[in-house]
Amino acid sequence: MIYITVNQPAGRELYVNGVYDESAGTTPVTVVLPAGTHKFETLTPGHAVDFRQRVTNVPNGTKETIALTAVSPPEPA
Repeated sequence: MIYITVNQPAGRELYVNGVYDESAGTTPVTVVLPAGTHKFETLTPGHAVDFRQRVTNVPNGTKETIALTAVSPPEPA
């Protein structure tokens, strides 16, 4: 398992790997996932992706803190 803490943007609902019907929590939040590559996003009220970050080939046991970067213009989810 890997432990990814998403700390920015603060106070936003976080979505993992394109699953938009279930939030992983409100940032800052630590998400526990299987080792590998994962995508983290936040959505605007109109359900467009406005912040995103990926982690790639993260090995088992890794603990990492990331900040999402702005998507400009926001993209449809």
